[in-house]
Amino acid sequence: MKKIFTFIGSRNDDGHTVTFAKKLIKAINKQDETWECELATLNSYNVLPANLPSYVDDDLEELKNKIINADLIVLGAPVYMHGIPGEMKNIIDRLADWAHTLRLVGKDIVILSTCNSNGHMTVANQLHLYAIQLGGRVVGKYVATNFMPTETVDTENIILNDQIDEFIEKIAFEVLEKQSLPWKTNRLLETTFITYQQIQKNNVLQNIQNEENKYWVDSGMLDCGSLQEYYNFSNTR
Repeated sequence: MKKIFTFIGSRNDDGHTVTFAKKLIKAINKQDETWECELATLNSYNVLPANLPSYVDDDLEELKNKIINADLIVLGAPVYMHGIPGEMKNIIDRLADWAHTLRLVGKDIVILSTCNSNGHMTVANQLHLYAIQLGGRVVGKYVATNFMPTETVDTENIILNDQIDEFIEKIAFEVLEKQSLPWKTNRLLETTFITYQQIQKNNVLQNIQNEENKYWVDSGMLDCGSLQEYYNFSNTR
């Protein structure tokens, strides 16, 4: 059975973002019952800041396993001062090694965000960039709000909170349709791949060993000519 793992960067388990995510998951499962769904929030895992010596005893590894074992990842967060909540950013900072190893290659990601009256696309666009930097493919980006922005903001992916029920089936259909397409990389990912690959090749030549370098060597990424080649290779092993 395919797995959806949803992680919402909020401690309000009854807030708009969690509600939005639950409705999307329900709509996806209604259209395709082969999905096994799990939703978590900041209340579900204790992830400490990276500069604390005790962070090795927190729940980050458990959270990482949930993400890695998912076929579809839903990432969501409310807008706090035109940015993502600090605790959510801390978790992303703790995943820096994943950005350096493009660990989410082959993973499809849906971005959700909610806001009240402004900063509509700030969090959605931030999460979108992080998702790509981690190696993932974004198959949907949606924002729910109490007030629509001015005409200076692209409203294509923005809906009103009280209209979610009206559009949720369409959103679920769009996500499933894009998720069913063959996974392909993009120019940004390929540029990132080439940059990091050169760094890791230099590390090998200088006999510099660390966890990131070990992953590049053991996974076969170091010998691939492109990220797409690595994805194709890893799916045939």
